[in-house]
Amino acid sequence: MRHTIPTLVSLAMGLGAAATAQAQEWTHSLTPYLWGSGMSGKAAIGTPAGPLEADVDVGFDDILSNLKIGGMLSYRADSDRWVVMADAIYMDLQADKAVGGPLVTVDASAEVQQIALEADLGYHLTENLVAFVGLRYNDIDAGLAVLRSGPGAGASRGAGENESWVDPLVGLTAKLPLNERWSLGLRGDVGGFGVGSDLAWQAMVSVQWKASDKLEVIGGYRYLDVDYENGSGASLFKYDVVTSGPGLGFSFRF
Repeated sequence: MRHTIPTLVSLAMGLGAAATAQAQEWTHSLTPYLWGSGMSGKAAIGTPAGPLEADVDVGFDDILSNLKIGGMLSYRADSDRWVVMADAIYMDLQADKAVGGPLVTVDASAEVQQIALEADLGYHLTENLVAFVGLRYNDIDAGLAVLRSGPGAGASRGAGENESWVDPLVGLTAKLPLNERWSLGLRGDVGGFGVGSDLAWQAMVSVQWKASDKLEVIGGYRYLDVDYENGSGASLFKYDVVTSGPGLGFSFRF
């Protein structure tokens, strides 16, 4: 997958060029945003001694203490018929979970670096409703460790692995005006289909305030569920994780 990122960039440019041939007037928006995303689920990495599995569990209330670094950016271009969309996410999260007994303490930790890059081509079914198809590139760098302490605790174990894949997806997005300044945004998509993930689906709801002709403030909630598994035994990589939480962004229109 080393060439997947430039391939997706080329795809997004190609989608834009193809759509430009169909219409002349376009509006563009660029939206940097923060996604206060908690994570819950399981990750597993195969080792010669057997699979090592750990909970990936970072609630929204713990996100500031567990998020090392993160950055998000989305782009959208609209014409009368066509829509081109792109989204980029980078997060570095670490979670720790200690289970104590009368004699043995087990401390499981998981560090997950996640990159998600998406390119979509949509078509206006109505003025406010768009159907789209796209590709989402996922890159997960996971490190798992299980540390045992106490008499008869057994050996501590650790493992790390990087995995990347591409999910095809289909979806709908809608923008519903409430009045001159306020609107409601909805988006849903489903993908994977066994090509990359076994199943990946996403739902978003947002409230948008038009501060000016060039600026919108957007707040909402995003839920992304990815179920991916590849290999077996010592080569196993499993990532079955929900990433969800509120977000806030500023959309600049040009």
